[in-house]
Amino acid sequence: MRTSVPLIEWFARFVVCQSTDTVAGVAARIRTEQAPVILVRRRLGAETRYYVVRVTDFNRTVRPGSASLLQALGLQSAPPAVVVARQDLARDQLVGGANTGAVILDAGGSPCEVGLLTDGVVSGFAPTPSEHLTPPAPNRETPFAGDAFAAKREITRDEESPTRGALRGSISYVTAPPGLGGGAAASPSRPVARARPPLGTARARASRTLARAPVRKKAEALHRGPTKNGGPRRTRGAPGSVRRTPKLRTRAPAPLPTAAGVGAVSNGGPRRATEDRRDPPRTAFSRISGPDRVVVGDEFAVSIGLAAEPQSGVDGAITRAPSMPPGPYTLDIQVSADGFSKRQGEYWRHSLRVTYDEPTPSFELHLTPRPQKRALVHRQIRVKYAIAGQVVGFGIRTVAVGATARALPRAMPRQRSTASLSAPAGVPAVDLTATIRLDESEPGRLEWTFDIAQGLVASLPDAALYKNIGRTPRDFASRLAANMTAREGKAGVAKFLLGSGATIAKHIPREFWNVLRALAPQVAPRLPTVQILTEEPYVPWELAEFPKPLLSPTAPPFLAAQSTVARWVPGSGADPQPAAVPPDQAPAKTMAVIRGQYPDGGPYGPLYQSAEEARELIASYAATPIDAGTLAEVLAKLGEPIGGVLHFACHGSFEPTGTTDGLIMVDGSSLAPEQISALDLKRRPFVFLNACQVGRSQELLGDYSGMAEAFLVAGASGVIAPLWAVKDSVAREIAETFYHRVFQDRAAPGDVLREERCRFAMTDAAESATWMAYVFFGHPALKLAR
Repeated sequence: MRTSVPLIEWFARFVVCQSTDTVAGVAARIRTEQAPVILVRRRLGAETRYYVVRVTDFNRTVRPGSASLLQALGLQSAPPAVVVARQDLARDQLVGGANTGAVILDAGGSPCEVGLLTDGVVSGFAPTPSEHLTPPAPNRETPFAGDAFAAKREITRDEESPTRGALRGSISYVTAPPGLGGGAAASPSRPVARARPPLGTARARASRTLARAPVRKKAEALHRGPTKNGGPRRTRGAPGSVRRTPKLRTRAPAPLPTAAGVGAVSNGGPRRATEDRRDPPRTAFSRISGPDRVVVGDEFAVSIGLAAEPQSGVDGAITRAPSMPPGPYTLDIQVSADGFSKRQGEYWRHSLRVTYDEPTPSFELHLTPRPQKRALVHRQIRVKYAIAGQVVGFGIRTVAVGATARALPRAMPRQRSTASLSAPAGVPAVDLTATIRLDESEPGRLEWTFDIAQGLVASLPDAALYKNIGRTPRDFASRLAANMTAREGKAGVAKFLLGSGATIAKHIPREFWNVLRALAPQVAPRLPTVQILTEEPYVPWELAEFPKPLLSPTAPPFLAAQSTVARWVPGSGADPQPAAVPPDQAPAKTMAVIRGQYPDGGPYGPLYQSAEEARELIASYAATPIDAGTLAEVLAKLGEPIGGVLHFACHGSFEPTGTTDGLIMVDGSSLAPEQISALDLKRRPFVFLNACQVGRSQELLGDYSGMAEAFLVAGASGVIAPLWAVKDSVAREIAETFYHRVFQDRAAPGDVLREERCRFAMTDAAESATWMAYVFFGHPALKLAR
């Protein structure tokens, strides 16, 4: 006979709200975002709980108004959602709870999907009366965190998903409850009836989709067995479409922990108390294993993850710093392969657990080259690695794609090192990391991917996004700098900068703004932190116009004023500089001020305010004075460990094709970026370049190049520099305020620069653009330890 069995309906599109949000505000977001479910986040001191409600139930039962979700949904007494690491573990957590429930699928620290119980019908025997479900009292919540479960998962997604698993409608798992009610174990072949409860009051109807507490029981999938490609067959007699179940390792996962069995791990997430805490090897190598020559239309497999030995065609090691606590960790991986399509049901994003027993985990991805116009095209498979929301490195493998087998080369040339991985050692995760990579298949085409800090909730795109900035970004940067210099202190400068910001914003994916806006209420009252890891040297993304509504209505409408922004240029090679992860601490017990006392009548006029700025810093912070008289003097001093902070108060020039590019000495010579990058700044100093235009960058031999990048290559922990010519008096005020805030108030440099940008007046009157000129290379949470 046929009996009713609970199914789980999965959704990857959801509206993320706070329990303090008003019903009216959430209703407006529902109309805009067109998502089928709402994920509600509620903070209880240090604890965070999650609740799920269908949009249809919300619209039908909750009255519009100013009441909060906490009141409207009755969250004070509602049990929270449970969290699982894999979809196949979800039903175990729900079948022993209440008649309805919700579950959250965790992907490396952030909910990526939510599941709701529904009803289904499968063939089987009628249950005995003792096997019927009865709602138990709510148990303690399983807290949400990415590393609570040590079992490694390999999840698959639908081919057409533009985001992390696109909306799947009513596609559901069909699983059988192995043991239900009163702790009695039922036969897997005897599913039990599960009746849908009647609708009650408005609050009860909305709360009926909220989660019940988890129970630990084992579930078994009711499919006939695997097909040739590893996926499950459809269940005979099951209603509608049945999702593919995730491919599982032969080793069964350990039981899920309850709240009492959770402890801390090195990457910030909880762990099972019984998890093996032995330390995996401190070094592994990037794995992107597969054929290097393929034909259009022919599917091939690629193994991606970590390896114990260097892999042919892929160089780059992941080395965990000695200060990083021992024990297993979760490695988040995102793959991008432009010009290839993946097998339906597979993911571009994966999370792998790195343990002592399994130190080099990997997963398999099946790719098919798409049709192309040329007979032979060299395409890239790119891999990004992250730990606890912090990007730690990249890997690239080049594949020759031929329209026919005859078009393929006989052999591929040896590929140079393009991967460098390093694990963070106690570095705080940034709220949002935007990684911008150059796409070598087309000039001006940029690849965007995103990561968010562990514990935050946002809908991240599963696949990489692409934007084209054209072939002349250098011209845009030059025009912007020239105009801001010419319009300094004149009327209309704010409007010009706003128009330029609007142009920049058009070339940022819409998903970036959506994710940033979703994170803002979760980190309030502070503003979000943003890390821009970029290979593109010309566009000042910090000046992009922020779309309304603004996060801070009183601040100028630019990205770097609406959030704390820092950029970084990831290095490459076996021992890269800059490192893949910017440091969050810089020793600043000592300081050196490099000053230029330029004479009247010389090619470079005197900087009276700059001289006063140098004297003030030397007196206030016992800084070592260094005269920028000649190039030889400065190079000699920079070769010594002269200070934890290097402050330059002198003239600067940006002439990438000339001979006076860099910091200008009193005698007219220039300290060029190439001379800086050849240094070894052993103290890893923080560098403030208070000189005109030296924050600008360029592309040189395919690499990011410029004065700021040169200091990072030499070992600097962070660099501040202006993009255009700055007003002497305003530059002095910014520098003196900066050091007072970071030394006396112990503020982060990124926060101080954002505050200084807020002093830029958005009026048509005359205004100094110097307030907006500075860019920060480093970690958004970097602190100067003095």
